Order: sequence, then C-alpha cells, then structure tokens
Amino acid sequence: MASLFRKLIQSELGIQSYEHYFRCYQNSLPKQEEGGKIAYNKEVFQDIYEKLKDQDIVSIERRSTRLMDTMLYAMRINRMYLPEFVFYLAVSLFLISQMLPVGITLVSLGLISLCFLFKSYEFIENKYCYIDAHIILVYKEVLEELMLRKQVSK
Repeated sequence: MASLFRKLIQSELGIQSYEHYFRCYQNSLPKQEEGGKIAYNKEVFQDIYEKLKDQDIVSIERRSTRLMDTMLYAMRINRMYLPEFVFYLAVSLFLISQMLPVGITLVSLGLISLCFLFKSYEFIENKYCYIDAHIILVYKEVLEELMLRKQVSK
C-alpha cells in the first residue's frame, strides 16, 4: 500500500518519473537546510514542467482538481484517526463488558483490531510521507504556474 500522494504522482506522471523524483529528494536529504527542511528541488520542477507544458488548460484544471481532492482526502485520513481510535476503544470495551462467550468475544475483538490496524497503517503511511509531500508541492506549483501562463496567453 502506498501513500495517496505517491499513487497520484505515479498515475499522473508515471512510475519511473515518481522514482526519479523520489531519488532526487532522497539524495538531497543529506544536504538539508539547517532548519531540517528539505530544499526546493529545481530539477523536479523543471522535469514536471517540461512534461506538462504542452497540456491544454482543461487538462491542467482536471489535474489540479484531482490534486486538491487527494490533498483533502489525505487531510481527512489524518483528522479522522483520533475519532476512529476512540470508537475502537469504545467498541472493544463494550464487547468485553457484554460477557459474551470467550470465543465470540475474541473473534470479534480480532476482527475489529484488524480493521483498526488497517486504519493505523493508512494513517502512518499518509502522515509520514515527507518526500511524497514535497513532490506534491512541486507538482502543485507547476500546475499553478501553467494555469497562470495559459490564462495570461488567452
């Protein structure tokens, strides 16, 4: 399972492009700025720009819409994790307090724990994808730049 940002970049620009961008940022990690921030990567910007510069405005707007939808979904995953955790605890305590047969309780707790484990993995995968987030930010800047240039040229 990959982060939402990785999936978006791979579907929009290709798997090889994503891997190239990832390597560019991974190589720049040792050269981080003093504040711990990853430096802006012009090579990634130029490559994405070159791939998309011939796209029409409608295509760029669709890409921008997909990007915004993905960003909103990633924020929703992060925001909903705490309520999901509280719900998991409440349901677990409820099942234990019902004094059901041990087998039924264990199977129920196991299934609920598997679901919560999936949600936890999804949360961690999307919360700690720093390099993917930087690539997405560059992608967003390229789309904004292209939309601005296309609107000015009309």
